[in-house]
Amino acid sequence: ENLTPWIRLVKELEDQVIDEAKAVQLFCSVDAHPGATIMWLKDGRPLMVSQRFMPEYDFKTGIVRLTIYPVYTADSGEYT
Repeated sequence: ENLTPWIRLVKELEDQVIDEAKAVQLFCSVDAHPGATIMWLKDGRPLMVSQRFMPEYDFKTGIVRLTIYPVYTADSGEYT
């Protein structure tokens, strides 16, 4: 089977307001063939994975999650 690769956003991210020093989880869902490589951006710039910024992607369900803990005021911005 030789299909052209594709990806579509099934569920978009939702805006959230979070108290400082708590955790936040950003979720979206994608459908891709073959499985996608996910890169998170904050304000248009690549987000570096760290102990505070933990991305996850489940190829089977298409669920994409970014956990930020703890959250600081400087973390405010647009995540894509």
